[in-house]
Amino acid sequence: MAEPQNPGTRRVTQSSLTRGLVIQGNLEDTPLPETIQFIQSLRKTGQLALERGSDRQSAGIGFLDGRVVHAFCPPLAGEACFHSLLTWRSGRYVFLPGSPPAESSIARDTNALLLDGLRLLDELERCLARLPPRGTILFRRRDRRIVDRAHLSFAHLRQLRRMDGIRTVGDMVDEEPDAAQLLVELVSAGLASPEPDHRFAEAIVLVQTLRGASRLDPQAQDLASRLLVACDGRRSLSTAIRLLGCAPEEGLAAADYLLSSRMLSVRQGADEARLLT
Repeated sequence: MAEPQNPGTRRVTQSSLTRGLVIQGNLEDTPLPETIQFIQSLRKTGQLALERGSDRQSAGIGFLDGRVVHAFCPPLAGEACFHSLLTWRSGRYVFLPGSPPAESSIARDTNALLLDGLRLLDELERCLARLPPRGTILFRRRDRRIVDRAHLSFAHLRQLRRMDGIRTVGDMVDEEPDAAQLLVELVSAGLASPEPDHRFAEAIVLVQTLRGASRLDPQAQDLASRLLVACDGRRSLSTAIRLLGCAPEEGLAAADYLLSSRMLSVRQGADEARLLT
């Protein structure tokens, strides 16, 4: 996507190629709902191309006579995708006038679509106000007493597994806006916290199974192979992870993988080991 010449404002120029208006700008300065309403008021046909992030994630919204008829951000498409795009807080956009969109995934009136989207945005902001700042990393609390009291749905468990010690609150919500309410519930229940607590791994002692022993390779450099060597049935999982010098969450994920692959078994701390999953 072409870099806007004046990134601080929305620009409207005349394209010699399309003989139509080209609208471009930054989402930080002009929120997406405003740009959609602007295109709607002009009754334009074409595509609003969007891009954000260092990985240049791309998406698009198709217009026909000012009506939104298609939205896509692989693998999503349609209304759910449109509402997800409204949560983009940063990135660039350019409207390319031209032929009607080749696909039609949205049939609802654009005003109704925007009203629903703005309502969802309000709900998202209320959830974010109850969470730590967007740049905060959330960690799973693996406390047996708390876990046993909790009634977790599959959606809650999925969000817990996304807490990898790298993603921030903002990352998790930007990737999946529906995650915000789930994160609020997990934090309120004491199952997620900005403070890492890996003490439960001190009680876990793992040892190679016959299958694992057959795959021992002291020269291998991947984390799972190195952890397999380090788990000798004597040292705790915490000690093994410290020896490897990796991030604790990465080591715990590797231990979970090796246990599920039956290359490690639990010698001590069976109850605590179940918290790895």
